[in-house]
Amino acid sequence: MDEVVMTNAQVSDALNRYLSQASAMLSMIYRGGIENFDECSSEVRGNYLWACADVVGKAHALVKQINS
Repeated sequence: MDEVVMTNAQVSDALNRYLSQASAMLSMIYRGGIENFDECSSEVRGNYLWACADVVGKAHALVKQINS
């Protein structure tokens, strides 16, 4: 599979999008109260945290791209 080359503006936009998504997702736990999160099933909590980690991983990959 060919590697997709992104312009600096595209990398910046994607990084901003991923960080905004991660912030919103984690704010739901922090501001909404951990009690609400704890009331979810272990499957839902696991999937939610997996999604958070995935978004942060994508942002981290873009930072690596910027620094290479």
